[in-house]
Amino acid sequence: NSIQGALADPRACLAAARIAKEMGAGRIIISECPALGDSWTAFSNYGLVHAQPRYAKMGINYELVDLCVDPVMMRGLGLSSMKEYPMPKILHEVDCLVNICAFKTHAYAGVTLALKNFGVGLPSAHRVGGYKIGLPHMELAELTVDVNHIAQKLVPNQMHIIDAVYAGTW
Repeated sequence: NSIQGALADPRACLAAARIAKEMGAGRIIISECPALGDSWTAFSNYGLVHAQPRYAKMGINYELVDLCVDPVMMRGLGLSSMKEYPMPKILHEVDCLVNICAFKTHAYAGVTLALKNFGVGLPSAHRVGGYKIGLPHMELAELTVDVNHIAQKLVPNQMHIIDAVYAGTW
């Protein structure tokens, strides 16, 4: 499968949804904001759309949310040349955020793990362009701190899982 290792493995996402339900979560959301901004293709290709009815029968209802849609501009710490970032509006509505990232290499970061996943992953591709080209990638450390600061301020309760079912080279 050519997309294995590109995004978090869906089994990790579904396992996290089951754990969240067992721990008493009310609303469970599985979301994505890929570099090309097509979350629904990712949800479909990875089987998350197909798995919804099966998981609902087990009492685990989850929503699929495209984080690229309807972002809110938010100020970071001002560390990068980008002073505001198009952040997912839903971050204002959730109590806990679980970040499940794929383990893969990255041209500037060396590897892409949890912090980089948020740093480049959360800003909307609909605002910054395909492959998130509008983000200051040459300031990756500053960008990552800025965006993670915003996410931490909005949703202090976070868990970060590094999915290494498959490793990717990008």
